[in-house]
Amino acid sequence: MTEQNFTIDSEPYESSEAQNVLAEYVAELEQRFPGGFDTARAAPPAKDAFIPPNGVFLLVRAGGRALGCGAVRRRESGIAEIRRMWISPALRGRGVGKALLAALEEHARELGCTEVRLDTASELTEARALYAKAGYREVPAYNDNSYAAHWFAKTLG
Repeated sequence: MTEQNFTIDSEPYESSEAQNVLAEYVAELEQRFPGGFDTARAAPPAKDAFIPPNGVFLLVRAGGRALGCGAVRRRESGIAEIRRMWISPALRGRGVGKALLAALEEHARELGCTEVRLDTASELTEARALYAKAGYREVPAYNDNSYAAHWFAKTLG
């Protein structure tokens, strides 16, 4: 998928490029969350969660660099969950987050899902605004992610 000088493509979750962008994601959360961020407390995925046919990991690239990521995994029947969605501050405000969210939703459809869920922390106000604009509704907690304060769902058309 190509838009406005960036691309969104699948990437193996274990690749060095994926791990580098995930490290940037974690570093930002470490700074933004009171008390820091520990990935082990954030509902860590199973090793094969983002590998087809269970799910997919996407990288956003611009200017030859990985500057964003997101993943979707199939949960129970017909339900997918979006995880690890992050856009570098260098790309924010350009519609990249909206495009990445749409790409993740499309992959959820390809996984046979009719609903997608996600969670986010109170500190991530930009993410909550993005999800609301994209048609997500707030729902009761569906997982025990200790960093999550808001849970969302969307029926896929």
